[in-house]
Amino acid sequence: MKQLLGISGFAVALSATVLGWVLNNLSRKARQRPLLDADAFWHPRGFPAIPIHVRNRAETSMKIREVEILKPRGARIAWDAQGLYGMTPPFPDPTWRVFDLHDYSIFAGTGATLPFFFRPPEGWRSGTVQLRIAIAFQSMRRVRIKHYGIERQLVDAPAAPIA
Repeated sequence: MKQLLGISGFAVALSATVLGWVLNNLSRKARQRPLLDADAFWHPRGFPAIPIHVRNRAETSMKIREVEILKPRGARIAWDAQGLYGMTPPFPDPTWRVFDLHDYSIFAGTGATLPFFFRPPEGWRSGTVQLRIAIAFQSMRRVRIKHYGIERQLVDAPAAPIA
């Protein structure tokens, strides 16, 4: 029967080996990918906050280069040095569309929370918040930069910020 189809046992074994290698390689790459999550909420200090949770599952350290806000259009993003905790001081006015983190390192097997907040455009109260994060991975030969996207829904703002 195999001779009728023109398939030899060697070709079947070779294709099964190659398929197994490809699936193993894809699975290994997926296990090395960082875990990214974000929570979008209106902070009592007046601006919408979006803390980004990053977990490095790779065997080497990674560096977060920059965070860019894509939606809502015209929004500006900033980093909160207080870590989004507490009610005072008020947030400074965000001025960046792309926030440069100057290679914020996250070591292998660890995680971090990046406390961001943003100023939406005038009249925007709820909708989709979309971010793009540039992460650099150091290999033996070169630095690879990959971009990951996060998209979250933000519900309507409170009537007035809590003073």
